[in-house]
Amino acid sequence: MRYNFYYDESEHSRSINLNTISADNFYDNFVTIIVGWKADIESKLQENYHKFEDKYIYRHPDGELKSKTIKPNQLSCGFSSMNNENVVFLSDYMDLFSNDVYVYIATFSKIEFIVNQLFKDYKSTFLFDMDMMKYSIIKALVIYKPQELVDAIYNNPKNIVAVMRNFFENKIEKNEANPALKERENKSFEHILLLLKEVKPIERIDWDYTPPFVGFRRFLDENSISEYSLTIDREGEHQKTVLAAREVGLINVDDEKSDKHFGIRMADMLAGLIGKLMKALCKAIHPTNTEVVEKTILCDKWFDLTEDKLVLYKKLHHVICELNTSYYKSFAGIYADDLVCFNALLNFMNHFVNSNEIKLNIKIQGEYFNGFACTSLAKDYQRKQSKLPIDPIPISNSNKDYFFNQRGAKVYFDTNKQGMLSIPEGKIKYKVLSVGFDNDMIPLVTVEEQGIPMCYRLPIELAKWAFTMVALANAGERCFPSEVLFTKRNNQYFVDII
Repeated sequence: MRYNFYYDESEHSRSINLNTISADNFYDNFVTIIVGWKADIESKLQENYHKFEDKYIYRHPDGELKSKTIKPNQLSCGFSSMNNENVVFLSDYMDLFSNDVYVYIATFSKIEFIVNQLFKDYKSTFLFDMDMMKYSIIKALVIYKPQELVDAIYNNPKNIVAVMRNFFENKIEKNEANPALKERENKSFEHILLLLKEVKPIERIDWDYTPPFVGFRRFLDENSISEYSLTIDREGEHQKTVLAAREVGLINVDDEKSDKHFGIRMADMLAGLIGKLMKALCKAIHPTNTEVVEKTILCDKWFDLTEDKLVLYKKLHHVICELNTSYYKSFAGIYADDLVCFNALLNFMNHFVNSNEIKLNIKIQGEYFNGFACTSLAKDYQRKQSKLPIDPIPISNSNKDYFFNQRGAKVYFDTNKQGMLSIPEGKIKYKVLSVGFDNDMIPLVTVEEQGIPMCYRLPIELAKWAFTMVALANAGERCFPSEVLFTKRNNQYFVDII
């Protein structure tokens, strides 16, 4: 079965420099949307989309119906600030997303790309999580926008370490005004000050086009889609985007002008909507005066919703959170706070039965949402601390009694079918590729036998050793592949990594 996918983006700065980041309308997140479907239903979907565009022909008298038809001020307080005409328009647009439509969303911090370049030679160790340090630095830059640090990145990279130290030292001092609220942030800043040594200057800053396609390739693998085409909106230096898609291994990739393909316009509309809504939410929950240490919550206006506007939130929730759910339906970098908060907003609004239920306690909805969003952010932060790769079972394996793990070994859902690793009395050496557990916490090991990966159960006596190996991997310390010597003596087991 062949699938057709269409790509567009929002909030993309074609060049990242001091002026870009300092601009009043700069938004840190770059949003990518890909929509797709089976090729044999495209004509029907195209017919429906053309009917939608014809209905709103007055919105695009000079050409295409694009996301710019929704002005940013219409979403300044989410859907509550939107006029009725736009509510009806977006509601009709959301109705185009049937269960046959696949949706993929990727968001990446532009500041994160710069920080990654600054710290490209820094690696995580068992005692030091580099990803979490990057997260703390990126978050501080996104929220506080320290002009002296941004300026140092571009104009005086030799002083960047000193400027960063000065910034974080000053923030720790100011945060002492509200230690209960800023205790966690201060601990992160203190770790940064202890571990920050030196960074190399950035010679050139260009956007990396590949990350959204890395996630999309995983999305395709997870959904067992191997026959497909990907059409990218042609804008500016369009070949960079096409080449980036091909670089990560995607096939049948080309670009085209959006007026030639309704799928690109459909992706554009969703990318623009999400980009504007995320931007408005980010502005609303981040402090306008960073010199004052205080909690920022959404104002009452965000929750002053008519029934139609609440229904619109529910429709967007369906498209983003419920439609063809896959683990890799959404994909982001280290810093994904805006995406997490956006999803939290959709889930928060979706749980209300009607608009009267919101308005009944409208004065405290901001506090409720703040708590809900903070819980979501805490879960995401905890997830990021795990370094174990996540490889969902492809849909094609869902009807089988086994799947193939990341090393290519067959793993049975029923562990009783898995053979036991042969460890005779004495010593035996294996090339171990990975160690893990099944859902019942039975230890498993993948070894290489004559060039073929094979997965076996480990004796329960080696569960503690397996747990230690997993813990090390979770902290970023990779022990495998390695030659491993297993010893069995008087019914006792010993393991040595050679």
